[in-house]
Amino acid sequence: MLLFALACSSPTATVITAKTEGLPLLSGLDDYAGGKLQKSVQNCYAQALAEDDTLAGTVTVIVTGSHGILKVESEDTGPLAACVTEPLNDSRTQRSLGDGDNTVGAAFTVTFTP
Repeated sequence: MLLFALACSSPTATVITAKTEGLPLLSGLDDYAGGKLQKSVQNCYAQALAEDDTLAGTVTVIVTGSHGILKVESEDTGPLAACVTEPLNDSRTQRSLGDGDNTVGAAFTVTFTP
């Protein structure tokens, strides 16, 4: 399990990644989760808080796929879920994380704290 948090100032979005059952991890997961995803989620959360300063909670997203096509699933909805799913649905991200013949996956749990 990997934990990435940007805790320099409030608000924070903490990204935790985990292996999905029975699948190898996405390629380049550590770099992506601790870099691009963390920044995208943090920026999105700051913008969402500007509209509703009570937004807080936890969102879990499961990503699986291969050959540059990833399925991004979450039972969560609303602006917090969008902060996590939108960067994962980016076509460039999909090609870099899921580029290969094997089916891969990862679970992303993001906790949003104002």
